[in-house]
Amino acid sequence: MQMMMVTQTQKGGNMGIFRPTTETVNYYGVCNIGIVSIEDKSSLYGWADVYLNVVVKQEGSDYTRNLQLAGSFDKDANGDVVNCTLLRKIYSFFDGIGETAGINIRGEWEQEDGTPIENIEEYLNSKYGVADESQADMGLVAYVYKETPKQAGGTAYTRVYHIVYPDNPDNRKKLEDEIAWRKGKGYIKVFDESTAMAQAGDSDGDDMNDIPL
Repeated sequence: MQMMMVTQTQKGGNMGIFRPTTETVNYYGVCNIGIVSIEDKSSLYGWADVYLNVVVKQEGSDYTRNLQLAGSFDKDANGDVVNCTLLRKIYSFFDGIGETAGINIRGEWEQEDGTPIENIEEYLNSKYGVADESQADMGLVAYVYKETPKQAGGTAYTRVYHIVYPDNPDNRKKLEDEIAWRKGKGYIKVFDESTAMAQAGDSDGDDMNDIPL
């Protein structure tokens, strides 16, 4: 993403001419993030066995982002949780931040030693939440991207993928490789802004204020 900066040239006593310059800011791709807070929204959605909304600060951005761990468990005939996408999402994130709590076969939260976790939101925030986003530890890397809308013409939302790692060169390369594999398999669909802009250019709109300069 390019941000427009304004510079002024001045000659003699004149005020000078303002000219725009561009500064490249990397808001997408593999970026540094830090956890601000974790919200348990599972009670708001009947379909969700788990819905953790992890609010993160992204380095270089004035806005927080949301990393979501949400879905329902697959279960066997006895009602016990079995290997499924939701479990893999949870542990991809938990392993990345060093969290050892998890889900038992009944679909309940518990600590590594088997101690039940009555309130997962309070438990996680007590370990990772911060009072102010400026205090967030930016030592994690994650993949930030705009997701292709499910319907043509829909809004492309910025997402933070659920796989995170402590920031170091090896982990950055590992994350880049994993994201490339998931893109190739179609698990991650990145919004193509250039295509969308070209399609928008075919419309009859004439508002020059909509043109990204």
